[in-house]
Amino acid sequence: AVASGGGELQQVVVTGYLIPRVGEGPQPVTSYDRDYITKTGDQTVTDVLQNLPSAVGNFAPNTTTGFGFSPGAASIGLKGLPPNDTLTLVDGLRFPQYPLPQFSTAAITSFVDINSIPLGAIDRIEILNDGGSATYGTDAVAGVVNLVLKSDYQGAEIYNYWGESQRGDAET
Repeated sequence: AVASGGGELQQVVVTGYLIPRVGEGPQPVTSYDRDYITKTGDQTVTDVLQNLPSAVGNFAPNTTTGFGFSPGAASIGLKGLPPNDTLTLVDGLRFPQYPLPQFSTAAITSFVDINSIPLGAIDRIEILNDGGSATYGTDAVAGVVNLVLKSDYQGAEIYNYWGESQRGDAET
């Protein structure tokens, strides 16, 4: 007997896991789409990520410039743990570490520089807040941040902003 021909179902691939899966994964992934990123009004990936409630204790250019050996670099760390306990992925693949680690009185911390990724290239950001060390290893103890880039991009995007205080000064 021949099966009757029906419509073919589309496959849904969930990123943020070591092995792509069809359907829901075993751990919840929070996804911030392009609409959310645009509505925040932030100008960099660093600003978007570091304004999330779960991101605390990160390196940022406004706090580490001149105090370390990684000027202008920024990292993401979840749950108040150091940045080397949060795995940063780009399109589901590991992103290389910044060549100059951050020095502190406690330790030398390697991290991924999220300032090296332009905001205009991001399609969505997926965050696995639960520990991902069972799947990814010890560098995902605090969680996993997956930056999904746009797959088809044509044209140009320009981000700018202007503002001033209510008194008419402090133009930005």
